[in-house]
Amino acid sequence: MSHTKKLQRNHLWMYILLVVLFFYFFLPFWWMIVTSVKPFDEVYTKPYALYTKHFHWQNYPDVLQSLPFMQYLWNTIKVTTGVCIGTMITSSFAAYAFARLRFPGRNKLFFVYLATLMVPRQVVLIPNFLLFKNLGLLDNPWSLILSGVFTAYGTFLLRQFFF
Repeated sequence: MSHTKKLQRNHLWMYILLVVLFFYFFLPFWWMIVTSVKPFDEVYTKPYALYTKHFHWQNYPDVLQSLPFMQYLWNTIKVTTGVCIGTMITSSFAAYAFARLRFPGRNKLFFVYLATLMVPRQVVLIPNFLLFKNLGLLDNPWSLILSGVFTAYGTFLLRQFFF
């Protein structure tokens, strides 16, 4: 068997695998879209169907009227923008210091800084809650923004860039 035929066969298996993976990962999105246009009585019927016989487009206006969707969207934009800008500021300062400044224990300190990536967010959930409660920031977008601004991941990525 020639070398090109082996490559073609390997490519064929790769394409088959990619098609299977595509459908595997696409299925939840398809399910979400189809379920969103089903009438309510079809949503929980068994056996579950990946299609609907009756498209109920009124579901979208009903949701937009029953929930303050624009307020949710504005809150998401506000918090996301604040976290992105804050992370770029804090991470760039720390990353520049770790990449360009020479000081004793720099590598050990950076290792400890990176070790915080292994701490799950659930571990710091209660201490963060108590801190924001004492600062009077409960029920405030600033608590979400400040809890997401200081990350070792952004510092790590920017340090690699500055190096």
